[in-house]
Amino acid sequence: MRRIIVFVLIFIPFLIQAKVFITPAEALKDAFGESIIEKKRIYLSEKEAQIMEKELGFKIKHRFYSFYVAKDKNNIKGYALLNTDVVRTKEMSIMVVLKPDYTIQRLYLISFYEPIEYKPPERWLNLFKNKNRKDQLIPGIDIPVISGATLTSRTVSEMVRLTLKLAKLL
Repeated sequence: MRRIIVFVLIFIPFLIQAKVFITPAEALKDAFGESIIEKKRIYLSEKEAQIMEKELGFKIKHRFYSFYVAKDKNNIKGYALLNTDVVRTKEMSIMVVLKPDYTIQRLYLISFYEPIEYKPPERWLNLFKNKNRKDQLIPGIDIPVISGATLTSRTVSEMVRLTLKLAKLL
């Protein structure tokens, strides 16, 4: 019985801290207001995925993606991609919002299930604003590494770089 109580006291705080911060629908509304949102699907062939992996320098885990395209009548207001990946052993979801010229408008941390001390701070996520395909976006080169959360830094960077690469296919 004592072991169970000790276990609960040690691990429950970590379980409580892992959470959803904003829903994808709320993030889209915040980013694009009352715009009409359409989905555009991208399917990478095996060859396209291999080429992209070589260019990006990391393994792509999926070959099917859905972009959200925000429109006002006939004008495109921007794009967004919701991407989920594993940081260490648990998932994190990020929505990358792009301006019509494919410059990063904002990153939304949708959910984070790792211990909260590895969560990327909002200030760090804001460093991606106004970056584009020309930027390397590699932690330690042109984006600082989050002290004590190197895997989180790398995972977010890979998600953003993949989004920018996929956006070329739109």
